[in-house]
Amino acid sequence: MQLSSNNTYNLQSINKWVSDQTKDKIKRLLDDLSPDVQMVLLNAVYFHSKWKTPFKVKNTLKEEFYRPGLGPIKVPMMTSKKYPLASFTDRNLQVKVGQLQLSHDMSLVVIMPQNAVQNLLEVEKRLDVEVFKAVMGRLETTPLKPTVVCLPKFKVDSTQDLMAILGEMKYGVFFNTNLCGISEKEELEVSGARHRAVLELNEEGVEAAAATAISVARTAWFFEVQRPFLFVLWNNNAKFPVFMGRINDPTA
Repeated sequence: MQLSSNNTYNLQSINKWVSDQTKDKIKRLLDDLSPDVQMVLLNAVYFHSKWKTPFKVKNTLKEEFYRPGLGPIKVPMMTSKKYPLASFTDRNLQVKVGQLQLSHDMSLVVIMPQNAVQNLLEVEKRLDVEVFKAVMGRLETTPLKPTVVCLPKFKVDSTQDLMAILGEMKYGVFFNTNLCGISEKEELEVSGARHRAVLELNEEGVEAAAATAISVARTAWFFEVQRPFLFVLWNNNAKFPVFMGRINDPTA
């Protein structure tokens, strides 16, 4: 995108391009633009996938969501009595893992502490690359079983200053504008980098009432996501994460 001498127009053009590319999911990426900026590199990704087995809106109930050290809150919880789910409990990692199938060879993986008092940060510390690979490898051989599932609806909207993050990671080469031959002018430098991600989970799938008791047999499998958890949008064919995040409060 070529910048003009009108900074207000430049800002509007950038945000409109991002909004168009993300189907209005991200309507504003930048709040301001420095007058000395000569070039802006933009990248946008839009992903939409539906559940292979959709949740019924009429079965979404207000249920309690428990947060360690804080009081429980009521959140909209998608429910199903016989949802096809691959799940297991990892005793070493002390987590419950569940995988729900999406369209386009994608799936949603939920990793949550085994008990309600366990802190999610403890799980994250133990979940290094090798452990994560082992968890995903085990999921590949875990069959789908009809399961009582309770999964909160949520929307993630995260904005991050990549300059600070890349600085901590010591990727100093990033700040050199000669990277990939973009520019060889010594007076130029990378002055800003901003990332924003939005993901929404509802009964239909991922783009990115009165309480009713559920009566089930004692032998039923349960996967009730009623505490903070990690989630992964997983590409089943390529075997890599498209999106990863954590949910401490589905209503936040």
